[in-house]
Amino acid sequence: GAERWGTVSANLLATKQLKWEFQEDPQAPFVDILGTISSTFASATPELKAVLQLGWDISDFTARWNMQYVDGMDAVNNNALRTPATGTAKPNTPSYTVHRLTVGWSGWKGLSL
Repeated sequence: GAERWGTVSANLLATKQLKWEFQEDPQAPFVDILGTISSTFASATPELKAVLQLGWDISDFTARWNMQYVDGMDAVNNNALRTPATGTAKPNTPSYTVHRLTVGWSGWKGLSL
C-alpha cells in the first residue's frame, strides 16, 4: 500500500518564450531581445527555462530533488539595438542546470532535521 512505499510526487514548470521585443522609445524600432542578456537589472531573456521537483515521503522521512535549467543567452550591449556585447569576458552565457537535494526527518517530540 501507500504507507509501505510512501508517497511519490512530481512537479514540472517549463516556460518557452516565442517572442520578446523591446522598444527604447516611441520613435525607435522594436528589437527582438529573446535569448539575450545585458548588464542591466532583469535583462536576461532566455528562450527556455524549467524547474523540476521530485519528492518521496515515507513515514517520518522526506527527500526532494530540485533541478533548475536556464537556456544559454548571447551577451548584448545595453543600447537600443542590443548590439553584440563589447568589453565582456565572453560573447554568451552558456546553458546551465542547478541541482538541489534535500532530505529531512521529523519525529521524536516534534524535532525536525
